[in-house]
Amino acid sequence: MKLRPEVVAFAQFMERELRINDHRPGWKGDLSILLARRVVVEAGDLLAATSMYATRPKNAPFSDAAIAAVAKEAADVANMAMMVADVCGALPAVADEADAAGP
Repeated sequence: MKLRPEVVAFAQFMERELRINDHRPGWKGDLSILLARRVVVEAGDLLAATSMYATRPKNAPFSDAAIAAVAKEAADVANMAMMVADVCGALPAVADEADAAGP
């Protein structure tokens, strides 16, 4: 399966955030419900990071710091959601189906 450029770029943000936290024990032994609650917390952080866009003048450029904050928080939400899927056993089945479908 060929990945869209946006998916590849976003996956790189996700991986960067995961590597920053490599010192932590990981999520494999965590309960899915606790991870799902963290998705909600991280979504709140993403909402806060994007709130600055609501007050900026139309067509005003985004600051580098604002863009970085949104990228980080969006990757955090996605990583937490990925962890939920992984702990629930959803990722191997999806990967097997994608491999069977071919490019």
